[in-house]
Amino acid sequence: MRTTILIILLLIAIGCKSQINNNLNHMEMKNFDIEKFEKNKGKQGYANEYCYSLDNRKIREYSYYKENKVKYKREISQLFYPVHYAYVYDEKGNILTEIKEFNSSIILIIQYNNLGKLVKEEDYNRFFNHSFEQIREIVLKERGVDIYDQRQAMANRVEGDETAGILKKYYQIHILKSELLEGEWYSQPVESFFIDDETGKLWTEEMINEKYKQSSTPYRTYNDKTYTEEEWKAFEQEQWEKYQANKNHKSFWDKLFG
Repeated sequence: MRTTILIILLLIAIGCKSQINNNLNHMEMKNFDIEKFEKNKGKQGYANEYCYSLDNRKIREYSYYKENKVKYKREISQLFYPVHYAYVYDEKGNILTEIKEFNSSIILIIQYNNLGKLVKEEDYNRFFNHSFEQIREIVLKERGVDIYDQRQAMANRVEGDETAGILKKYYQIHILKSELLEGEWYSQPVESFFIDDETGKLWTEEMINEKYKQSSTPYRTYNDKTYTEEEWKAFEQEQWEKYQANKNHKSFWDKLFG
């Protein structure tokens, strides 16, 4: 009993430390302190890297070269929280790009000119019918799991053919079982599924495979051509429309003599 209480208290303590702080001041991120970076880089073991904590957030800063010019990057993340930010700066420490991501899915990209004025903003949410907030509500309702807690689930959105073309745009969800062992969190997936971005419907891998099987299995042959069930339905509809068009069409003599 004492051990159980101790574990519960430890979980509560860690949970308090990882509480989400959404009050990130983006204006403070508009400039990069090169002098501070140069003074502190390398102290954690990596030559061009400086890491520190700020308001329960992990800050990682590093330099790199692109097109023979030095660039600086600041990455901001928070324990167990899937939303994180990245900022890219020029050789003078002026901001060039701001990126917001949910796990590995890009949400927003903002670009600035060399005077720090906004020149372009790309909101990737506009390409999808559902936002991560809406997907969060769906998963909470269907599974009782919060995708905004990386101990419970991992979520990303996809535009591609990983579902054999069944879903054009979708969210891929991995439900996790997480355990705290000797001060470290370990997670493993216990269930995976998809959410159709168009309808918000939940699809399991078994449902995807069955749908693919139905769509690819020969259903009927007509005039030496083989049709799947979906192709045959489309063919029938096309023939019906042609029939209706011909049925309603009257020749010149039909119109003249009724």
